Amino acid sequence: MHRVNRRMVLRGGAALAVSAGANVLHSRNSSPKGKAVVPAILDVHYHPTVPALVELMEGRRMLPDQAPFLAMMKRWNMEQALADMDAHGIAVAIQSVIPPTGLPEDPAAARTFVAAANEQATELMMKHPHRLGLFAALSMSRGDMSEEIAYIFDKMKADGIALLSHYGGKRIGDPFYEPTLAELDRRRAVVFVHPIMPPAIPAPMLNLSAFHTELPFEVTRSIGNLLFSGALARYPGIRFIFTHGGGAVPMLIGRWDQMARQLPQMQEKVPDGVKAAIRNVHFDLATVAVPTSYAALCEMTSPDRLLFGSDVPYIPLELSVGGFRSLTLSAVERGAIAHGNANILFPRFKFF
Repeated sequence: MHRVNRRMVLRGGAALAVSAGANVLHSRNSSPKGKAVVPAILDVHYHPTVPALVELMEGRRMLPDQAPFLAMMKRWNMEQALADMDAHGIAVAIQSVIPPTGLPEDPAAARTFVAAANEQATELMMKHPHRLGLFAALSMSRGDMSEEIAYIFDKMKADGIALLSHYGGKRIGDPFYEPTLAELDRRRAVVFVHPIMPPAIPAPMLNLSAFHTELPFEVTRSIGNLLFSGALARYPGIRFIFTHGGGAVPMLIGRWDQMARQLPQMQEKVPDGVKAAIRNVHFDLATVAVPTSYAALCEMTSPDRLLFGSDVPYIPLELSVGGFRSLTLSAVERGAIAHGNANILFPRFKFF
């Protein structure tokens, strides 16, 4: 396994120790006269463009609609990213390196990519410990990823784990991954679940990109898989964050709950019902910080389970932050979603 070198780990550990005792200040942005100051934001859905990711995406068979997204990746750079964060009130961003088309199929190649991506993202975090956190990736090349998990938390000092919606078609609630989920549960890990293209990509319809149509449904499939495999019930210690407001789950939760109550084989996997299970997980607001989507999400869960997410570099910060600011929220709700709820999950970043 490609390792972060010892000097880097020690330097990073010292920087993070300093960061743990520091307070991240409110946004420097001046608010319009007479309006309340918008609280500083902790962004849980932030994708840096590290060299390993560009190399992987350039070396893969291009999807018909992949080119614009690759161009967005290549425009990202750390200097401009920090300036944009300052301009839009993002105090901290938790990084996740996500290949939209998934990991290499060869297990050794997947491990090599994940190790390189984690190292490069860790280097960014070490250079900017007050501004960046990390959801480190797992290769999921074996059923028991305890060794990689130990390295990520004990050596790299990552803030959590980023899991993909599937690995070569195998969903993370599959019995194959039981030892991995058990270890994440034991550690009470924060696990950020992010969609990638489905195993079989349908032909484009109505001129809609697969990136726009399939990724929200991959979030939906991930939640359904974890629910009805029984993984959410078996591993309550894992603190899951699902992206994009849960995809289509706000529209399906009633149907799922009815089915779980009617069918014994589903009921045993979700013993307290779907609605109760969903209220125990977290969701980010990436691409759903609009009134209609937010209203549906709040019918399913409560503001204390919601987190700000931007989806940089695919969504400009002015759009994601602007959408969040446009929501009709109380001051308490806005502060909770901006950073209060995240402080519970990531206590090393402390806000006033």
